[in-house]
Amino acid sequence: MGSGSGNLRMATPLGRIFLLMDNKNIIEQFNNFISSAPDYILAGLSDADTITARNAKCQSCEHLDLAAQRCKLCGCYVWAKMRAAAAKCPDNRWPGAT
Repeated sequence: MGSGSGNLRMATPLGRIFLLMDNKNIIEQFNNFISSAPDYILAGLSDADTITARNAKCQSCEHLDLAAQRCKLCGCYVWAKMRAAAAKCPDNRWPGAT
């Protein structure tokens, strides 16, 4: 691969996912999900107002990969995480349900 290969990697959706995986180990992300799953299931889904508020905070956050719609801190897809009532922002921008 030549010197331009990094640009190709960033220019493709799959490349952006790999860059996120570089920032957040996929095994660690999976372990975080598994350990949080019982809380997510018990708490259920967020209501529409909560989802809208969380989305506004995520979309204006410097830790959001806009193209992939993933958080660069936790690696989660924000469209999914904001819907789980128990989910918490890793940068404390919004709390989870208690």
